[in-house]
Amino acid sequence: MHYLIYKVTNLINNKIYIGAHKTENLNDSYMGSGKYIKLAIKKYGIENFKKEILFILDTPADMYDKEKEIVNEEFIKRTDTYNCKVGGRGGMTAFMSNEEKEQFIQNMSRIRKAQYDNGEVVSWNKGMKMSDEFCSKISERMIGKFVGENNPMYGKPCFYNMSDSEKQKWSDGIRKSNTGKIRTEEHKKNYSSAASKRKWLVHKDGTVTHTMDENDYRLNHPDWQNGKKWKDK
Repeated sequence: MHYLIYKVTNLINNKIYIGAHKTENLNDSYMGSGKYIKLAIKKYGIENFKKEILFILDTPADMYDKEKEIVNEEFIKRTDTYNCKVGGRGGMTAFMSNEEKEQFIQNMSRIRKAQYDNGEVVSWNKGMKMSDEFCSKISERMIGKFVGENNPMYGKPCFYNMSDSEKQKWSDGIRKSNTGKIRTEEHKKNYSSAASKRKWLVHKDGTVTHTMDENDYRLNHPDWQNGKKWKDK
């Protein structure tokens, strides 16, 4: 058995992928299992990639140690690689510290954005046209499914019932997820229209939530009131 460190190069854009592989055949056709190298090969064609063996090691441990040495944090931050996680055995998030997990997520996000920008990854529903009949059936099927206690957020504290630390964490998450997003005027108009239909409700125990369903039973339930603060009558 041979324990290899190999490099695959995209002959069109010179991006590279480095991986570890054990095999009995030094000339096998294995080109890597990484998600983004596989997508790139699918896009450009296997004929536009070149594979080189960089090292032949004696044991699996030596192989993974060498991979970890090469495919480090600095390597995966580069824009000319298809690697998205550090090398070495156990390189998944389950074995990472919180800081490493955060860095891993950021790297994945950066790589995925680049893949969409250059066309290597295309959304499965891009350009798909749905008929009015199809949309109507989906809408009818969803009616009443997430009303009241069937809503996964039912009874959970919302922003107005969170502690200061929870509010800050929630706001930071929303801000981070929205960074770099560009919304069209139509998108803004639709969001504004949906927000205007939102009805705020407060339970007698102080729980605050909202609904957009005009038939929501809580609108006429004695344990609920309109608004965000309970008012004794």
